[in-house]
Amino acid sequence: MKSILNSVVLPLFIIAALFIVLIVHPELEGSRAIASSSLAPVAPTIKSESQIKSEASLYETAIREIGQITQLNLATPEVSKTAQGVLAKQIPNLRLNRSKLVAFGLNDSSFVSAVKARAGDKKSAQQFAMELGNDHSAILKLSGAQSVATRIRSSAEADNLLLTKVAALLKQAAADIKANARAHHAHIKAVARTTSESTHLLAPSTLSSEDTTLLVVAAAIVICPVLGLVIFELAASVAVIVFYVALLTTPFLIVGGTADKVQECEDKARKNCDNCKDDASKLVFPLNIAAADACDAELLFEITVCMATLGLV
Repeated sequence: MKSILNSVVLPLFIIAALFIVLIVHPELEGSRAIASSSLAPVAPTIKSESQIKSEASLYETAIREIGQITQLNLATPEVSKTAQGVLAKQIPNLRLNRSKLVAFGLNDSSFVSAVKARAGDKKSAQQFAMELGNDHSAILKLSGAQSVATRIRSSAEADNLLLTKVAALLKQAAADIKANARAHHAHIKAVARTTSESTHLLAPSTLSSEDTTLLVVAAAIVICPVLGLVIFELAASVAVIVFYVALLTTPFLIVGGTADKVQECEDKARKNCDNCKDDASKLVFPLNIAAADACDAELLFEITVCMATLGLV
């Protein structure tokens, strides 16, 4: 959260400082109009409910397709290659996991009604934003919010466990394919050592309670965009609101949002996987398939860590 606040809040404070200078120094009066138009931060465009739900659907498809890999006999090289094709197609959509989590709030009628009652217009949204700033758990007091938070945590945990299981199966498949190759083809033993042998799989992470709460707030912002705009307006002058600024730059909530820690984490993992597969492609069959399995296993484990972090706190 600190790194996000440093990159998001600092520019806001610089803008505020420049504005104050213009007020304090009358000789700059003629520059005010230009400054107000060129320096004022642009309000974010919050994604619509339909956008969030569409992204959530893509993520759900990715999880379902990847989950089916658990039913395959991955120790067979040809089957493993098919699984690798599924992963290549579906893994990119795993970055939409936060849309799925936010969608739980959008699909809860009780929560939707409660949010609209508390933040349906600018005045009430301002009051609610201040309440959220003073008490981060205030969102959980709304009807349906606790249920939404529970489903967010349960879903995130279930998906992480599934991806971890698939990764473990891929790692085992890599070992099995190599073992079979060594047993039947003595001449390839010399090149059987691959990047998979140096792979260190990471333990799955769980979603923090604070990240969960922020996702519930994100759902409220999508339901009532005026709440997000009010938070954006107040952030430069009300310290307690700064906590929520990160939400208003994240690509899962904002149209054209800047890359956040989650995307940076996933991009790094994919780059590592690409390099790993480049090395794997230089091996003879079926060791190339085994090595690629190990690359995908590492990628899935790293993605579960990225997904659980969320980059918000």
